[in-house]
Order: sequence, then structure tokens, then C-alpha cells
Amino acid sequence: MGKKKYNPIYLETIKKFRLMDDTFFNICFADNKECIEQILQVILEMPKLKVLEVITQNAVPNIYGREVRFDVFAIDADGTYYNIEVQRDNTGANPKRPRYNSAMLDTMSVKKGTKWQELPKTIVIFITETDVLKGNKPIYHIHRKIDELDNKLFDDETEIIYVNGEYRADDALGRLMHDFNCTEPSEMHYKTLAEITAFFKNEPEGVGEMCEAMEKLVADIRSEERAEGMKQGVEQGREDERNSLAVKLLQLGKMALEDMALVTGFSVQDLRKMAADNGIVLK
Repeated sequence: MGKKKYNPIYLETIKKFRLMDDTFFNICFADNKECIEQILQVILEMPKLKVLEVITQNAVPNIYGREVRFDVFAIDADGTYYNIEVQRDNTGANPKRPRYNSAMLDTMSVKKGTKWQELPKTIVIFITETDVLKGNKPIYHIHRKIDELDNKLFDDETEIIYVNGEYRADDALGRLMHDFNCTEPSEMHYKTLAEITAFFKNEPEGVGEMCEAMEKLVADIRSEERAEGMKQGVEQGREDERNSLAVKLLQLGKMALEDMALVTGFSVQDLRKMAADNGIVLK
């Protein structure tokens, strides 16, 4: 068999990918405990932290409403649950989104009979391309506080962290953010991140896997667009039928406008305008 040829646009796109790009991030870190461990050790300043489980693009269903799909879900050796997201679009880092993700982490951990004190600690981490919170800080830690107790920490063991992707100081976090925005593995500081980036950018197996992931992504988007187009077409067809019915009833002139309104769903005012637009003289 000959070597599979991939879309040159995909190949060119892969060269430009950074870990800050959602598609590349998810592929690179799929089931990759070592890389996620490296990221958490730097962001949390916990060099001994150990990751036990990693799942990327993990969908958490919600029978009552919107499901959530985590970029990365992880559990460490202490039983802490993590959700790590990369966000290039500031609207995707709206404060209510990590709030919702935090709630869904709780949903994942609660089983029937779970005692409240057994709920795990949860940390939601948003790595944003720009300084979304605009405090000119490298990192932001968000906790619940008690107003009436001089902002004493409300120790529910939930935390939200925003990491400023623009930060570039010569320290552990600055080097990590450099690596997240770097397209060349050879210029990255952290060996674990450089190796996985090089695999998916330079190695035939990795490049092939990345191209196939992009093909699937494009196919899924096109499928959604077709489904939406069909839905809109059906809705437009129904609207056209309703318009046609109203015009025919107006032309017949055998029904009061009030009754036509009940049959067609148009208001009397809409029917009068429709008659005028179609040159129908109302009796």
C-alpha cells in the first residue's frame, strides 16, 4: 500500500498549531499523564503532584440541561478532580463557564450514598490566550469567601484558576506559557511538552493521527451544518405554506380576518399588509 496523502492545508495548519489551540491541545494530551502532571505541577506549584487518570474531550451528560465537554479531566493521587481548558476566545472564558464546569465536576464525583464530607476537592483551570481578568497578573486564584467574616475562606474545597497566557517572565509559569504559545518544539523549555509536540508535528505517525482528527472535525462540522440547513429548510417550507394559505384565504374573501388570523397564526394587521402587498382588495 502506498503512503496515505493528506490534505496539504491540514499539513500547513499543523505546522502553525500551538498547545494553546484547542484541537492540538486535546490530541497531544489524550491519556497523557506525564504532560498533564507537568502542567499541574507548574500551575499549582506542587512539584511532587502525581496524576492517576487523564481523559480528554470527556462529555459529562446532564439529563436536566446542557452537557459539558471538558478539554481535560484528571484526578491526582490525593483524589482531587481537575478540569483544564484552553481558551483563545475571551467569551469562552466567561466567569459563569468555570462555575458550570465546577458544578459538573461535582456531578461526576457524586454517587448514590456519597456523604457530603466525601466530596473531592475540585479545581477548574482556564488557560487563556490573553489576560482575560485584566489585572496584569500571571495567575488568578478564585475561591468563595464569607462577606460577614472579613472575607474568611468558605472552605468548600472548590477553586477556579485563570492562567494568563500572555505571561512571559523567566520563571516556571512564564516558561510554561511560552511553550503553550510556541510552534517549534525545539524552542520549548519543558522536555515533556516538546517531545509530544514534536511527535504530532514531525513524526509521520503523529502527523497522520493529527490529520485524521482534523478530517473528522471537518466532517462533523459539515454534518452539523447539513442538519441545521435541513432544519431551516423544513421551517422555511412550513412558513411558505402558511403564507400561501393566508394569501389564498384572502383571495377567496369568504372568511373574516379575525377567523383567518386564528387559522393561519398571523395577526389581523399582518393579514391586511399581506393583502395590500398582493394587490388583494378586502371587502
